[in-house]
Amino acid sequence: FLHIHQLVRQLAFARPEVALSLAQPGSRGLRFAPGALGLDGPRWRALFGSAFLAGARPVSQSADGLEVRGWVGAAALADSQSDSQFLALNGRYVRDRQLAHAVRLAFGDALPAGRFPVYALALALDPGAVDVNVHPGKLEVRFVELRAVHDLLYAAVRRALEGDAPDPPPP
Repeated sequence: FLHIHQLVRQLAFARPEVALSLAQPGSRGLRFAPGALGLDGPRWRALFGSAFLAGARPVSQSADGLEVRGWVGAAALADSQSDSQFLALNGRYVRDRQLAHAVRLAFGDALPAGRFPVYALALALDPGAVDVNVHPGKLEVRFVELRAVHDLLYAAVRRALEGDAPDPPPP
C-alpha cells in the first residue's frame, strides 16, 4: 500500500489536471482534485504538506526549448529520505540521477550531510529530445542533450535558492 500511495502522489504531481483518489479500509487515503501548477489549493497541500508550501521557493526558467517550473524547498526543509523529490518531464513522473545531481549541486554546501533536498519540478521539452524507452517502468529517460538540461536545471534552482527567482508560476 505504501508503494501505491507514493505512486499516486507522483502521478498527482505529474498530471495536475487529473483527479485521483486512493482508499484502503482503515486508512485515511488520498484525494486529489484537479488543479493547476500553483502552490495554492488543497491538491498541493495534500501532496507536499504545509511546511513545504510555506518554505518553497518558486523555480521558473526556460532556454532553447526547455522549460523548468515548480518549487524547491530551502535547505532547512531537507529530508532524511529522497521520497520528497518530485520530477516530471512532459507530464510523466521520472527519476534521473543526473538531474537530481543538478539540484543537489545547486545547494552547494547548504545541505547537511545525509539530507536530501525537497523539490517539485516540472520540465517541458521537445519529445524528440528525450528517449523515454530506456526503463521498463518508463521512470528513467535519456536526454539527447543531457548537459544542457542539467545546466539549466542547476541554474534555475540556484537562482531560486539565492532569492532571484521570478514570481511564482501562474496557475
